[in-house]
Amino acid sequence: MRYNIAGLTIDFFPDFSDNFAGFEPFASESAGNSDAEVYFQGCSRIEKPAGPLLFDEYTKLYRNNKEEDSYIACIYGLKNQDEIICRFDITNNWSRISVQYLKSILGIENAVVKALGHILLRNLLTLNHGILIHASAVEWNGIGLVFSAPSGTGKSTHTKLWETYFGARVINDDAPALKLENNKILVYGTPWSGTHEKHLNAKAPLAAIVVLEQNPKNEIRKLTISEITAHLLPRFLLPYYDNCLMGKAMDIYERIVVSVPIYLLKCRPDREAAEMVHRCVISSGINLPLLH
Repeated sequence: MRYNIAGLTIDFFPDFSDNFAGFEPFASESAGNSDAEVYFQGCSRIEKPAGPLLFDEYTKLYRNNKEEDSYIACIYGLKNQDEIICRFDITNNWSRISVQYLKSILGIENAVVKALGHILLRNLLTLNHGILIHASAVEWNGIGLVFSAPSGTGKSTHTKLWETYFGARVINDDAPALKLENNKILVYGTPWSGTHEKHLNAKAPLAAIVVLEQNPKNEIRKLTISEITAHLLPRFLLPYYDNCLMGKAMDIYERIVVSVPIYLLKCRPDREAAEMVHRCVISSGINLPLLH
């Protein structure tokens, strides 16, 4: 199964027959080499890695002691936290991942595929001039807008307003990709889109990023460079565990923040807030900037 996601070609080689839910729009019949290959193997038991723990979030990431600059990521069970239910063995350039998963767990295949968004895409993107952001993204009249905020602040609600009042399309409701191509920043939809599972295989030149804050009064202003770090940097999914990848990710981040207008919208979840962004970002006749 071949997929094209954010301009990257990824081949899946599953050992199960279930379709990858939500991946259908990204199916590709392109020829040539892929950027990454993912192999799946159901197991009755999975061995724990011996290397040092580097990162502990949804998954635990370990250094692979057997191969330089390679990694092993593991997902542990909720009831038995010593039991690994899924293991990803990763080459040093993220071009091949071997996935082991416990066959005894019902529906684990879908959970494994969802985890790949954090295991594979965020790192493969970084090696290809891209970065994932925790945000909701829309395409409207050929341009892209990204709305970012901590979980529960109202990103999905605000993009719903853009759907309702401006006919925008939500291209990803949780983790869109921002990517440098031909001296412009593009926003891409990806199959990993959170609980609402709203996404499209679409891309658009990024016109602006809007950081949301709940507030009893609607107001918007452009953030200064010094303010952007506190408001926006925590929203990016960054590879803190790898100095080389982190350097590449920060290069992309810096190109974004000096090239794309970034606004702070303090707002209620209402039409007036959406219209305020529309007037400020769209009706002002904003030109999509080339990178510096």
